[in-house]
Amino acid sequence: MSVSENYILGIPPFSSETLLDTGKTDLLEMDAFLRMFTTQLEYQDPLNPMQSYELASQLAQFSTVEQLTRANEYLDYASKYLSSINNAQALALVDRDVSGNTDVITVTGGVPVSLSYTLEEPGMVTINIYDLNGKMVRSIEVGSLEAGTYEIDWDGKDYYGNQVEDGDYKVEVQLVTQTGETKTVYPDVEGNVAGMKFLSGLPYLILDRETGLKMPFGFVEEIYSRESNSEESGAKNQNGV
Repeated sequence: MSVSENYILGIPPFSSETLLDTGKTDLLEMDAFLRMFTTQLEYQDPLNPMQSYELASQLAQFSTVEQLTRANEYLDYASKYLSSINNAQALALVDRDVSGNTDVITVTGGVPVSLSYTLEEPGMVTINIYDLNGKMVRSIEVGSLEAGTYEIDWDGKDYYGNQVEDGDYKVEVQLVTQTGETKTVYPDVEGNVAGMKFLSGLPYLILDRETGLKMPFGFVEEIYSRESNSEESGAKNQNGV
């Protein structure tokens, strides 16, 4: 019986691609490999048996892929664990005053929430609006601006002049400086944390339930407690300031 070097009984030699593309569980992948491997041994040409280095090569390939699969599982567990820690930290900010930046603009009743951004240097400004899937909804060429604070002037309409649906949209301000460098500027936000919402799997702090003002947890720059703010305000009033 003649045995091809590339195929044995129509079964291709084992490879990392074969294992990774099965789409089955690790147990089934291991079982499939062992069946393929024993079939190769059973039907190999006795006059030209598999060499020891070929045997070692296939075993090494399987061992490497199995270890990578296990490593991916551990990384997935670690990622979920870190996400749970971040979520717990975000919940701890409820009823705290925070300030920082945001990459989300919310439309409620057809009206986008009011946002402002700060330019630290002059340049050409473009405001880009995307849906949560990353598809561009609108690009607004603002033009040349000096350093300072400006409002995001978006009427809540898309490229074609249609009113967008209520909900959350991604926003970014692109600044092309006078030296030709492109920078991304995010709107400034502050407020009291009323809750938390997940957008695209990431935690966002809700700063205003009525307008939908939100801030990504990772964009928080300063945190205050209401008690400390009240004490500071009281001290200022006593001093007549």
